[in-house]
Amino acid sequence: MYSDRKSSRRWWQAGLMMILAVTMIMIAAPRLLHELALVPGAPIHKKLTEAEPVYAAEIDALESSRLGALAIASTPDAEGSLGLTYLLKAQREENPEDRAAWADMAVSHFENSLRQARFEPYIWHQLATAYLMTNPSRPVDAAKAWQASVETASYEPRLLLPRIHVGILAYSGFDETQRELMRKQFAIAYERSPLGTRQYGTKFDLLDWFVFLSPDEAAQEYLLAKL
Repeated sequence: MYSDRKSSRRWWQAGLMMILAVTMIMIAAPRLLHELALVPGAPIHKKLTEAEPVYAAEIDALESSRLGALAIASTPDAEGSLGLTYLLKAQREENPEDRAAWADMAVSHFENSLRQARFEPYIWHQLATAYLMTNPSRPVDAAKAWQASVETASYEPRLLLPRIHVGILAYSGFDETQRELMRKQFAIAYERSPLGTRQYGTKFDLLDWFVFLSPDEAAQEYLLAKL
């Protein structure tokens, strides 16, 4: 009798372990497949984050890998990466209707990403950019996304000047709080690198804006001086 109870207990324990093992596999397998689906696009995504040029075929490959991953599970990284893919397609599209359609898709995936992980300054920055490319343009929404990017990481060296650039494009949607943030962002960028700020303003024809945002006359004079 005792032997039967002991044997029954062992079978019950073995059954429980089997159920736990199967459950863990069922939980882990989709995540593993999701990560594997991301692998082909990883080198391309790395190039984008390092501001290296990418070809159209590479963007298509990145899109394919992210769509494959999202078919398995939605994660903030995959959503954000796919949003960036569509933003790049929008920026390279000459047809206004197609450009707006790509921008709408980018907005959708950036918003999905931020619903899962809100403290991502680059995603907020990219969302602000995408809002400006929809039809009609959404400067007020862009201003809110821009502000969220600043408040998430006010000092992000690689993002400072591009974020000021997007802020200029969205300025019509800014309220006074956002305008004050813009002036502070410019002061940080200028203090960090006066020459880099002037070169960026010259390259993108933003010097008049930079003078407008400048903290003092000395900065204005420097920005307007010939390189």
